[in-house]
Amino acid sequence: MAVLFSIALADRVNMLRKELAALNLRLEDKVRDRTKKLETTNKELISARDALWGEMELAKKIQTVLLPIKPQFPDMSCQYT
Repeated sequence: MAVLFSIALADRVNMLRKELAALNLRLEDKVRDRTKKLETTNKELISARDALWGEMELAKKIQTVLLPIKPQFPDMSCQYT
């Protein structure tokens, strides 16, 4: 009886080991897939940030060109220098 119980227990342990190995492989696949998605999303965010930064630099240049070099206000006693 003890021998049969030992064989059954060993069989169950082996079955659980195989199941654990399969779950581990699926988990590794999921981690790999999600890591790829995160890398893609990160690249898209960096691209969007760079595009926005470029637009902000262009707006800055346009605003700088539109401003007078030394604004003067004739109706006021002080002037910007």
